[in-house]
Amino acid sequence: MAFGHVLMVLLFTGLSFIVSYMMAIYLNSVTSSTVFGTNVVVASMIQLLLFTMATFGWFIYAWTIQEALFLHVFYVGLELFLISEILLVSILNKTRTKMEKHQFLECREWIVRAWNRSVLFIKQRLRDQKAG
Repeated sequence: MAFGHVLMVLLFTGLSFIVSYMMAIYLNSVTSSTVFGTNVVVASMIQLLLFTMATFGWFIYAWTIQEALFLHVFYVGLELFLISEILLVSILNKTRTKMEKHQFLECREWIVRAWNRSVLFIKQRLRDQKAG
């Protein structure tokens, strides 16, 4: 098996991982965290589409040369695809937990500010009632 063929598959798998990861990050920044699972599915489908296109292109190129070459590099590409898919889902899950923690802290700060304003409002009303 030629090193250049495996390098080409590795490069395309890395490129498809980067494209799907960037798409998922963009979708997560545009949408809320409630549709996170949908964003991961979309990113996975993009990665699957790119892998399928690469496999078809590899089939057209390598089948004319040698059947064994196609199958060996296909198996390597399939393993790399599965590894990159697992990596994509785990990285996106880690970013989701960070995003949820950040949203929780923002919500908590908003609740504390609202509570402080309401306490100040009640104290002002009580002062006004005592004075009036």
